Amino acid sequence: MKRVVCILLIAAFFSCNQKNETTTVAPKVTPTAAPKTVGSDLDTHGCKTSAGYTWSSLRNDCVRIFEVGTRLDPVEPNGMSAFVILDAKVNKAEVFTLLEKQPVILTQVGKGTYTNGNWELITHSKLAKLLYKGKVTFIQPE
Repeated sequence: MKRVVCILLIAAFFSCNQKNETTTVAPKVTPTAAPKTVGSDLDTHGCKTSAGYTWSSLRNDCVRIFEVGTRLDPVEPNGMSAFVILDAKVNKAEVFTLLEKQPVILTQVGKGTYTNGNWELITHSKLAKLLYKGKVTFIQPE
């Protein structure tokens, strides 16, 4: 009988010492993109758009239009402002507006009048359809 008890004790001892070899699967980690730092995004011209810079082909440089341009207030009640940069040396104007995907370049055709055929910027009077007004007037001919 002692023999049976010893065998049972030895079997119990070894069964308690067995390691539980179940494998655990670690949760899958998906890589996430690092958050962008303000000013780290660049457009095709190298301007930092998140810092407020946009390309001015008139100045051939990245500018903050709200700092260097003249603000034109909208005539429509819920409209957005536009900005214009005038270059007296080469008689051109560049208008930044949400109405166009790209800034509009206008050439001076008379004193205070700039046009490109579709758009007109008049700095001295109100003619046609008034779109913006401020220090200068931006209109679209009818």
